[in-house]
Amino acid sequence: MPDKKKLLVISGGGIFGYVPAYLLSAAEPNLNAKGRIDYLSGTSVGGIISLMLADARQPVEVLEMFHECADEIFYKYDFLNLLNPFRPIYGDKHFNQTLMRVFGVERRLKELGVPVIIPTVNFSRSRPKVYETLLSQDADQQEYIWEVARKTASAPVYFPPFAGFIDGGLFANTPVVEAAFAINSKVGVRFEDMDVFIIGTGCEPDPYISPDELRGWSKLKWIKPLLTTLTKSNEARSMYLAERMGFNSLRYFNPAILDSSWRMDDVSLMPMLRSRLQRHFTAFETMLEDFLA
Repeated sequence: MPDKKKLLVISGGGIFGYVPAYLLSAAEPNLNAKGRIDYLSGTSVGGIISLMLADARQPVEVLEMFHECADEIFYKYDFLNLLNPFRPIYGDKHFNQTLMRVFGVERRLKELGVPVIIPTVNFSRSRPKVYETLLSQDADQQEYIWEVARKTASAPVYFPPFAGFIDGGLFANTPVVEAAFAINSKVGVRFEDMDVFIIGTGCEPDPYISPDELRGWSKLKWIKPLLTTLTKSNEARSMYLAERMGFNSLRYFNPAILDSSWRMDDVSLMPMLRSRLQRHFTAFETMLEDFLA
């Protein structure tokens, strides 16, 4: 009977990436993914977390990155942005510097200790791109780690594109289907031999916008909600398919802790997220222990 392969998937969500970072650091602060997890996949901030874990960073280090770098990444006082309100909300100078400091400037995907599957979108060519390091001969092995992290986390409106790439959340915010099919087709692992754990970045308890309110929205009013709807809709699609793929086990943890007024770039929300996660921690810890067993 083949050994079961463990796939950890982490969703995107801006500053709400604090949710999986905190949960993992509280449950397994010194977790070394190599030897415990066979494959890591994530999109946007989930991609950054996945790359850090694959790079032998412990969850406590991932959480430290949020505390130390969030204000730098979401740095609004960019001179050019203040002069031109039609530019993205944030420049990427501080974001790029943070990623280069975290991963190094010239380190490549081939140096990671765990294979990764990281989605992004090549907007210049109007097509998705999934970075994979499942096989030693994969061309993606030569890509710089920090650049792949930057490409997957290029949310439109918030940050400028990077080398023509934008946020992977526009097509696979929870890349469980993309990861599982890549592992199956390239490595030959059957779906029924995969143990899958998906960690979300939180959700609203009961999101609702009245039809009458929607009818009156202007063009500008649609921009940010449309981005959120695109990511949440493809998350739901991913879960619909994942539940029907016949995995040996499928675990999904995505606590309903967000408020509709919260913004994905509001770093001041981290203490509130931490507080609201307390009542969900025991359930998460049990789920993680079962997955890693």
